[in-house]
Amino acid sequence: MLAMRLVPTLLRLLRLLLLLALAIFWPLYVTAQTDADFDELLQELVEREAESDAWTDDGGQQERWEELAEMLSALHDNPLPLNAALHADLLALPFMDSRQVDAIVDYRARFGRIDSWNELKGIKGISLDALRWLPLICTLDAGGTVAARSYARLDTVGHAVLARVDVPMYERDGWPWAQGIAQRLRYSGQYGRRVEWGLRASKDAGEPMFTSHMPLWDAYGGHVTLRNWRFVHTLVLGDYKAGFGEGLVMNNGLMLGKATLGWNRTTTGVRPHRSNSEYSFLRGAAAVIALSPQLQLTALYSYRQLDASLYNNGTVRSINASGLHRTESEQERRHNLTAHTTALHLQWQHSSYGLGLTGMYQYYNRVFSRSSSAYRQIAPKGQQFGAVSVDYSYRLSPLLVAGETAHSLQQGGNAWATLNRISYQLGNALQLSALQRFYSKYYYSALATAYSENSSVQNESGVALQVDAELTSQLSLLAMADLFYSPWPRYSMSRSSQGWEATLQTAYRLNRQSTLTVRYALKSKEQSDRRHYSHRIRAMYNYRAGSRLTLIPAVQWHAYRLPAAVARGTAYAASTSTGFALLPRADYTLLHERLRLSLLAAWFHTDDWNSRLHIYEPSLYQGFGLQQLYGRGQRLAATVRYQSATGRWHLQAKLGMTHYDDRTEQSSGPTRIGSAYKADAQLLLRVRW
Repeated sequence: MLAMRLVPTLLRLLRLLLLLALAIFWPLYVTAQTDADFDELLQELVEREAESDAWTDDGGQQERWEELAEMLSALHDNPLPLNAALHADLLALPFMDSRQVDAIVDYRARFGRIDSWNELKGIKGISLDALRWLPLICTLDAGGTVAARSYARLDTVGHAVLARVDVPMYERDGWPWAQGIAQRLRYSGQYGRRVEWGLRASKDAGEPMFTSHMPLWDAYGGHVTLRNWRFVHTLVLGDYKAGFGEGLVMNNGLMLGKATLGWNRTTTGVRPHRSNSEYSFLRGAAAVIALSPQLQLTALYSYRQLDASLYNNGTVRSINASGLHRTESEQERRHNLTAHTTALHLQWQHSSYGLGLTGMYQYYNRVFSRSSSAYRQIAPKGQQFGAVSVDYSYRLSPLLVAGETAHSLQQGGNAWATLNRISYQLGNALQLSALQRFYSKYYYSALATAYSENSSVQNESGVALQVDAELTSQLSLLAMADLFYSPWPRYSMSRSSQGWEATLQTAYRLNRQSTLTVRYALKSKEQSDRRHYSHRIRAMYNYRAGSRLTLIPAVQWHAYRLPAAVARGTAYAASTSTGFALLPRADYTLLHERLRLSLLAAWFHTDDWNSRLHIYEPSLYQGFGLQQLYGRGQRLAATVRYQSATGRWHLQAKLGMTHYDDRTEQSSGPTRIGSAYKADAQLLLRVRW
């Protein structure tokens, strides 16, 4: 097809443009204000987590990061008034813990309002990350006060429509080219900040459309949300997310990973589900009722149709979270399992300590069963599941102690899980954090998401430590260590396993225009009864060549080592594989920041899949730009973002191309591409009125 023949020419053209950009813009110095800080911090958050194999290889967790990008992007466009925000509004921000929120609320109560961002530096307990993020997603509006709550007026109606299409410039074996086009359509509206509604529809690449089986989009959803109406704090009808305590019983919202231990906490309460994720949400009704200023009751009910893999006898093997319905087998699993979920959460919050009780019950229309495989012997069993928990928090500045202990009940076994953490803030320059968790091998809660090495809150115990310090005004340090143990065999293991990992990141601000960031991560973990070691190093130099142009050259290296061992009666020789990538990037803004251009190049070389690299690249609005590369080749990504002078409409486009030097085809089966090239074009239009 014509698009496939154009790919080599476009790739050469994009390479030439990259060289011209680096040659022309490197010495440029201009004075206009840039909007690059937000993208840089979002990239930093993603790259902190990208070192974890468990995270990058888990599609469900990637969906959560898309939701993070969506939430922060929305706040960046419509900042939250810091002087008028409620306690719950601030606590919903993923980088704010309850201690920091209390500190801001207490400061506003004493002094009336915060007049400048420099005042935050004088509030004890505010983290360095909060000092960097709050100015990007909050505003110090002149009229906003807690008493007036100007942000909750009902005289403003707003609407927004977002349409996105992803077009492949190649064809896969499993479906025709047109079927490979992905689409997203989203409408949202609000009446002040008390009433919000939204509708969404999406189709993933490879899913059919305009057929008797799939007449239009593959997935639909929507919600109506009311806030702060008399004693009803929040009421959501439709699709929503819920999270309580530390997430041991229920948390299908955002959960940051190991590299953000100091932030690690559940997004509390109930909030509408706005993203295109087809799995991690509830559908029904949820209400948060204020019984008193200190006491809140949350009640919810959900009815969901899920995709499940079944045994020959019709019992459930596992729930599929991908939401993909491309092939015949995937379509057969579509909505073959229904789930009823109901839960109650009672939260009592004092100024310095809190206590919560959570109870959840789930009923499925099919029975879950186990197979003879060792790792499947602790899989959920039965048709009805339940869990209860007690969570607590105690804050006495500069100390924060919090945790949750849960008990689950399922057919064939009941078990316990507990997670406890402590954090101590030494001024504004040093924060020490520690976390302990124990998840019994039989503990099960389908909606649980908490700090863990593996993808489920089950069969794990461990201890984690973290130090986050600003050593000088120019030098900051982040250090993390985690030890974990699984007493029952995990997937690919025939015995218990243990491991550890450590991460060290330092950022040095050379001057006002440049910053050097270096990150080193070392991990040891057992797979297939063999221990492996993974070393990752990433160095990034951020240089502001004036205010419009930002240059970010980076280098990434990954070494994977398997020592000699005897496993399952077989002797294995030692082996090592390495991966390396050069990652120059340039961002340029003009037309008073209404037009922004981003260009990224990646030259990568890895020995095999084990030494694969995870590359972050600029993406579209509320998008997620993490690429997983292995082998030898090059990747180029160009992004253009344009905003009208009135801000009513945004037009964005992205072209990404990958060429492999070590293969003539990619993937296998229905997803096979019979070429060394892979190129995708993405277009997004967003209109607000």
